[in-house]
Amino acid sequence: MSKGRVVIDMGTNGASKHQPAGLGQQRRGATVSFHNIDYKVTVGGNCLCRKKGTIKEILIDLKFEVFESSLKPTVTAFFTFVFSITMVTYTATAMVLAISADQTVVAIANIFMTIACVFMMIFAGLLVNLRSITSWLAWLKYFSIPRYGLAALQINEFTGLKFCGVINTTNIPPGIACTGEEFLDYQGVDWSTWGLWQNHVALGVMTFCFLTIAYLKLRFIRKFT
Repeated sequence: MSKGRVVIDMGTNGASKHQPAGLGQQRRGATVSFHNIDYKVTVGGNCLCRKKGTIKEILIDLKFEVFESSLKPTVTAFFTFVFSITMVTYTATAMVLAISADQTVVAIANIFMTIACVFMMIFAGLLVNLRSITSWLAWLKYFSIPRYGLAALQINEFTGLKFCGVINTTNIPPGIACTGEEFLDYQGVDWSTWGLWQNHVALGVMTFCFLTIAYLKLRFIRKFT
C-alpha cells in the first residue's frame, strides 16, 4: 500500500467477485467507478488503487451541506460540526467492534447491536424529552452515544441565535423560547463551553473503553486450528 492510496488486490488473473464489470479489460492508469468511489487501475489491471483526495472531497461535500442547510456559516461552527460527527462515528464503530469481536454468528451480533442502538436512541433525547424521564432512569442517558452527539450539535448551532427579532419580549407568552440558549435550557442541555466539550470527552472515553474491550476479546479469544 502506498501513501495516500488504498490498494485492493484483484488476484493474479485480475478477477474478483467484487470487482466492477469489465475491469479485466481496463488498462493501467484507467479510472473506474466502484461503489461511488473512483479507483485507478494499476499493475496491468491486477489491483485497484483509490484515487487521492477522498478526504478533501468529503470535506467539500460537508461544507456545501452545512451552508445549504442554513447552519452557522462560520469556520469554528463548521469544524466543530465535523469533529462532533467524527467522534460519534468513531465511538459507534468502536462499540460495534466491542460487541462483535467474539461473536461467531453474524445474526446474534446484529441483534445485540440493534438492541444497543434502540436503547441509546430512547435516552438520547430524540424520542422523548430528557427532562421528562424519571430520576431513577435518567442516569441511563450517560450511556447513550447519540445523546452526546446531539447535545454537541445543538450547542454548536443554537447558542447565539435570536428567534423573536425586535419583538417586545414582555408581550411573549410563557413557554416560548426567543433565544437558542432558552431552547437549550428547556431541553436540559448545558450550553456552556465545558458543556460542549464534555460531550467530546465522553465520546473519547467511550471509544477508548470499547476499543479496550475489543482488544481483550481478540487477545483472549479461543483460537481455532
